Order: sequence, then structure tokens, then C-alpha cells
Amino acid sequence: MVKTHAFRRVAATGGAVLLLTLAGCATVDPVQQCSVTDWHKTGLNEALKGRGSQYAQDRFTRCEAAGVRGTQQAWQSGWQQGHQEFCSSPARAVEFARQGGRYTLGHCPAAAEAEFLRHYQPVAEQRAHEQTMRQLQQRLDSRQNARNNVVRELARSDRQTADHQRRLLAEKRIIDNDIRNIERQMQMQLLNRVIR
Repeated sequence: MVKTHAFRRVAATGGAVLLLTLAGCATVDPVQQCSVTDWHKTGLNEALKGRGSQYAQDRFTRCEAAGVRGTQQAWQSGWQQGHQEFCSSPARAVEFARQGGRYTLGHCPAAAEAEFLRHYQPVAEQRAHEQTMRQLQQRLDSRQNARNNVVRELARSDRQTADHQRRLLAEKRIIDNDIRNIERQMQMQLLNRVIR
């Protein structure tokens, strides 16, 4: 009885918090939201993150529908400034690659693109390699754990029928094959990285 009462109290409190949160969201005035933003700074920051000029178009549409004008011009001015810095800074290219940014050919002007890619590409390739190796290692760990579970189950032969043992052995063969395939993929990843 005490547990049920405590649960109801927690549920009621959580529900009240949710309602207040939703009510707070519902009272945000789109006109106020659009007019208090420093659109020049917003455009600048978005360009420095490698976002395209079309990125904020839906935001401008919402603000103009709410009656706020002039946001696009300020944003575009900031975006142009940030875009120029993004495309001309080797440090920005490296940081963009480290953050997992995906560069789209033609995003930077042709004169700056080759230099940008010279700094971006090696870091992006290294990051992709490391990410792939982490994923393969996770898969390998998972399959090795599964194999260990099957081996433990096989060791309890006194509790199993012959049919159950056959199924476990078949499962172990599949897992062993998976492990070999993952290890081959890891070796190929390492070999490809060395060749580059």
C-alpha cells in the first residue's frame, strides 16, 4: 500500500512537471523568438559549422509568416563572413573533419576547395577508419561473448539432450565463422589504412 501511494505521488509530480513544460513551450511567441535572435551571429556560426546557405530557409519562412522581416538578410551577411573563414582556414577544415562533418564538393569556392580538402581529407579518413574499427571491435566482442555463453552451456552436458547439444554446436560453428569474418574485416581495414 505504501509503495502504491509513493508511486502515485511520483507519477502525479512527473505529470505536473510535464504539463508545466508543455505549457511553457506553448507560450513561446514566434515573433519574440525571431526578433531576439542575432541573425548575423547565427549565420556566421552556422557557416563556421559547414552548413549550407539553404540551411535556415524554413526558419526564415516561419519568421516571415509571424511578421518578422529582415532576418534573412542579416543571417546571409553573417553566413557569407563565416563561409569565407570556413573555406579558407586549415584549422576549420581539420576541426570540421574531427567533428565528423561531411564535406559536399562545391560547398567552398573552387579556388579554396583544393586547399580545404588537403587539410580535411586525411583527418576525415582517419576518423572514418577509427569509427569502423570501433564498430568492428564491438561486433567482435559481442560475438565472442555469445561464443563464451555457448561454450559454457555446452559444458553443462549433464542437463542437455543430444538434440540440444547438436543445436549448440551448430550455433557455435556459426559464431566462430562470424568471428573469423569480423577479424578478416579488421585486418583488411588495417591493411587499407597502411596502403593509403
